[in-house]
Amino acid sequence: MDDNATASAPGSDDGPGPGRTDEPTADGTAGGQTETGRDEHGHRAEDGDGSAAGEAAPGSGAADGSRKPEGADDVPPSGGQQQTPEQPDTPTMVVDGEDGLSAAERRRSTTQRDQRRAGFDAGTYIGAVYVNDSEAISFGGTGRGAGTPPPGQVDPARLNRELRRYRSAPSDTALAEVLANHRIAFLTGAAFSGRASSACAALAEWTRTRAGGSRVTVLHAATEFGALPRRMSEGSGHLLDATGLAWPDALAHADLDTVHTWLAEHRSTLVVLIDDPEPSEAIRPYLVAHRTPDLDAVLLAYLDESLDSAGRAALDYARPFPSVQAWRAEMATPAEAVELAAVLAEWWSGGSAAAGRAPALAERRHRLLCGQARRLLSAAHNTDSPTQQGYVLATAVLDGHAASTVIRAAGRLIGHLRTTENPEDALGREVFSDFLRRRMRHVRTTTQEGADPPGGVAPPQVVRLLQPRLAGALLDVVWAEFDAARDPLLTWLRELCEDHDTRVRISSAQALGRLAGLDYPEIKRRVIVPLADSSRPVHHQAASWLLEKAYKDGTRETEVRGLLRKWARSGKWSQVAVALRGYTTDIAAEQPEEALRSIREFMLDPRLRLRDVDVAYLKAQPTRDDRFEAEKEIRRRLLDGFGRLVPTALAELYAAGRCEDVLKELITWTRLEFRARMGVADAFLRIALIPAESGGAERSSAAGPAEPGAPERYDLLVRLADGRLGAVAAADVAGLWRRALLDARLYGYAWEFLSLWDDSAAPESPEHSAFEELLKYLGTDPDLRRRLALYHQLRAHRGRGQTPRPTSVER
Repeated sequence: MDDNATASAPGSDDGPGPGRTDEPTADGTAGGQTETGRDEHGHRAEDGDGSAAGEAAPGSGAADGSRKPEGADDVPPSGGQQQTPEQPDTPTMVVDGEDGLSAAERRRSTTQRDQRRAGFDAGTYIGAVYVNDSEAISFGGTGRGAGTPPPGQVDPARLNRELRRYRSAPSDTALAEVLANHRIAFLTGAAFSGRASSACAALAEWTRTRAGGSRVTVLHAATEFGALPRRMSEGSGHLLDATGLAWPDALAHADLDTVHTWLAEHRSTLVVLIDDPEPSEAIRPYLVAHRTPDLDAVLLAYLDESLDSAGRAALDYARPFPSVQAWRAEMATPAEAVELAAVLAEWWSGGSAAAGRAPALAERRHRLLCGQARRLLSAAHNTDSPTQQGYVLATAVLDGHAASTVIRAAGRLIGHLRTTENPEDALGREVFSDFLRRRMRHVRTTTQEGADPPGGVAPPQVVRLLQPRLAGALLDVVWAEFDAARDPLLTWLRELCEDHDTRVRISSAQALGRLAGLDYPEIKRRVIVPLADSSRPVHHQAASWLLEKAYKDGTRETEVRGLLRKWARSGKWSQVAVALRGYTTDIAAEQPEEALRSIREFMLDPRLRLRDVDVAYLKAQPTRDDRFEAEKEIRRRLLDGFGRLVPTALAELYAAGRCEDVLKELITWTRLEFRARMGVADAFLRIALIPAESGGAERSSAAGPAEPGAPERYDLLVRLADGRLGAVAAADVAGLWRRALLDARLYGYAWEFLSLWDDSAAPESPEHSAFEELLKYLGTDPDLRRRLALYHQLRAHRGRGQTPRPTSVER
């Protein structure tokens, strides 16, 4: 027997079941529990499920059990001298104060679903972290320093080759003018935007026309500006990458004058790459804002160079392939255009194109992104570590979040990284010399969509990576190459999984899901299992989102499906809660038979573990029938702890297109024992309000376009009217409505939702006749006849059924 199982009682099934489940308090412990994790009855609460710790079936009765399930009688008092313990209290619990069938809760669930799906990428590549061996690719942007060649003179042959396929950027004219007038230029712009390529081209042209030949020398990035005359050579164009360095903010006029004088005397010129759009006043006359060249032009130029002017033909032939379309649509840097050109050139010249095979892009693109990630994670100097890395990782995990959220999360991660890097003396940051813009140079900030702040208030700013796929590469590189960062990274991501912002929790869970694709055994041991063993619903939620991401990325389908099947049957309610939550995600939509089978087995599982107080209460009942009815009520309340998980899973399956399967499952449950029947009404009401477009029902041609303010159209009603429910008959749908309308807890919602269907089925709508037939079916039921007669009176009074009802009339 399970160590946690209690003694069986007459009429009860022996086996594992839930401990006390209460809503978590502000300090993270479950309400009603002591610090040792036991409830007031002395039982451990480690198995509290995600809903049980904070979710109840919508509309459930008061904590004293005044509401009873359909067909259940009140538990009779004890007879004779027998002392019957007071009926145990099983509290009603709701997450975030919301009822699962309320309009606010429906909107929240839809928003969460959209946020989760935004984190999926059908083209995700999970594989080895690649080391880019190429160096000195000055124009492609794939060498060191975000496109900057290594120190020293650029090979003349390579320089000439790059010049032939270079495509000018919109800012090149301004750069040439500044060099012609001042010999010094400071080129500012985002990392990976092709700044080094533009600088090399401008320097080569300047030296060709003024020094007798194209000559470009790259200076070491650590060179201080005042020491440049000792490093530069006569008759050369010089490139210095000062990205991320602090000295441009404090550069003095005297230093500029010294360098300018040397350049004039030695027929040389200099371009400095910086990332600050507003540097010191001394620099501003020499400042040029770089603008990215046309990436399609860069792609075609490199293809033509590689294929002897056959680039256009190769590009036109490759254009229809989805992988090529996706890469071109997401290109944000010249480096990506150059890499795509290289892959297509190999594909075209190697015979794969002639054979009709698609270009193999995923691995090469991941290799490129890993190289960029590695450079972003390499601090310019020791004082930048780990501040720079903290911001890079925060923007990767929280891509698309508010800037304030990213800054807050980055600060927490930097603290964890500093503790690892300097365990005895964690160094702080220089508060007023470490500018935020220096940490965010690899991202862009945009105004939050839909933001409408009051007058005079700046709209919220959102941080976005220039290359969304770079987020995954950053996580891959950190995990594969920086083992010391693993502990602080996991600690930070687990903390974010408890954040007050749902979007932050989703993003952090999906980042962990990405890591699970790389190292599933380690993430399972250190993250997934501890989350599933927790009694906190927020942890179960995070675990289900993590598993969904790992499944959707495509490398851990077998492991995730096996784990959910195992946990759904485990009898340990915290694990059962994670499994049920997993079946509310897209995993169930892609594995519907597996999900329905697991949900059904859960509903029929007799292993509802009772507390000692429950067992004592049952043993004290005078008759076997009394014990059965009392146990049924107790078990129903225990199931209520799973709240919306089962109904939500079925509704999500329905919305994913498994309409007939879900309805047939619910109809089957109505014929099974009470454990299954008690979940029918809740699930059906969620399905009844799924909009037509969500369930895949197409708008009838007779209905015409939707008018503003028109009533919502509901998928199940549309399918019922169109006869597209397969083996599910109209009488079956009426039977499900009957069960909902008579449900002791949910009848209020059921009548309200029936009224919404009534609004949708106006006389001129295609669904009108189907709804009238539904009412006729319901009218034949003696238990509903009286209430339906009242409903028809109210309907006639407001004009429904005879004339269209104005949408402004209140129900």
